[in-house]
Order: sequence, then structure tokens, then C-alpha cells
Amino acid sequence: NKEYQLLWATGPKQYDIIKEKLEDRNINMDYIENTKIVPYIYNMEEVMNISDLIVSRSGAMTITEISNLSKPSILIPLPNVSGDHQTYNAKVLENEKAAIIIPDNELEAINLNKQIEEIVFDPKRVEEMGKNAHKVSAENVEEKIYKEIKRRKPAEWTEEFAEEVYEDVKEHKYFITNLGKCTQIDARPLPDSVFKEYLKLLEKEIEIVNPKVIVLFGNQVSSIVLGQKIS
Repeated sequence: NKEYQLLWATGPKQYDIIKEKLEDRNINMDYIENTKIVPYIYNMEEVMNISDLIVSRSGAMTITEISNLSKPSILIPLPNVSGDHQTYNAKVLENEKAAIIIPDNELEAINLNKQIEEIVFDPKRVEEMGKNAHKVSAENVEEKIYKEIKRRKPAEWTEEFAEEVYEDVKEHKYFITNLGKCTQIDARPLPDSVFKEYLKLLEKEIEIVNPKVIVLFGNQVSSIVLGQKIS
């Protein structure tokens, strides 16, 4: 396109795959006119704030960010998630005429491009959709999710709520998790085997969050995570 700029965050896992698919079509992703393709956007709120239109999945935290920034959006709910909650999230904005929903199984280049152009080439519609989005905004998203985390008991951490937390984590810089050094009642340290069981969960969290930097504290924990003896 020559009429507007496109910034596309593929996600770290998909970046090389998409690059190869474009190369198979003799397209160099670094030289597509008015288009920038990146693995991840670290200053997401800043980028969203200067954008005219957001095209994305519809996790709860994403919907909140879009509405707080008063942005029109095209939403493609992630299929196969618990209770189809991303569709319900997207309908919150659609019902206010602030978003267009394209089901994942109906997503094609032609219809997506058509929807994008119908919005971005109509400044009045961009403004109206943005105002409508702000009607459902909720300020202080991080404070809200923090209070909800503190309030919930472990048994109340549903899969859906966990997904919301991880989505919020992906939009921000820091993620703190706990693989702490613990002792038993009589002050005997826990054996490495116990930490290694928890390490599986930590590795899963790392895979989901894909952190840029990991900070480790303590010889025992560091040794187990790194797989080498730290004295």
C-alpha cells in the first residue's frame, strides 16, 4: 500500500516463519513499502497511541488498552480458548460500534484489507469509532489486575484469568515470578529434586512471556535454572 503505514508485530515464534513464507514469494520483509514487520513491540502503549487503527486478537487486557486509548479496531478473536471468551470480549466494543469483528476462520487478505481501508480512509469514522471505544474504557488497568491477583485465592485462578494476566504481562516490561529458596520446618534446605519439579512450571512461564531479561537470585536456584554449578 502507498496510502498508510503498517506496523506488524508477528510474535517472536512466528517471525522467522513469516519471513520464510515471504521469501518463498520473492518478498524481502525489510523492503516492503510503508511496512515494518517486527517480532515484538516493547513500547506497545506508545505505538497504539499514535496509531489510527488497531488490528489484533481480543484478550481482555487488549480490549481495555484499546478502549482507554480511544482507538478504532478490527478484532480477530483467538479461537479454541476457554468459553470462547475472546469473542465475548470483542463484542463489548462491537456493540458500541467501536470495532469490527472478523472470525478467525473467515480471515483472508482481501476482506481484512477491505475493512482496514474502509476505516482508515474515512477520518470521520475513525473519530467516531474512537469515541465509542472510550465509552467502555477502564482506567488504571495495571492497578485493577494487581488488586484482582491479590484478591483471588489459588483455587480461583481460572484458565481464563491466567490468560488475562499473561496478556497484561506481554504488554509491559517486567514479570516477577517465584522459584524461591525454601527450607523445611526444621531448617533443612529442600533438595534439588523439589526445585526441578517447579522448574518445569517456570520454563512454561518463560515460554509464554518470552522475557527479554531474566534475573536470578541465589546459588541453588541459579544452578538449577542454568543447569550448571554456581558456587
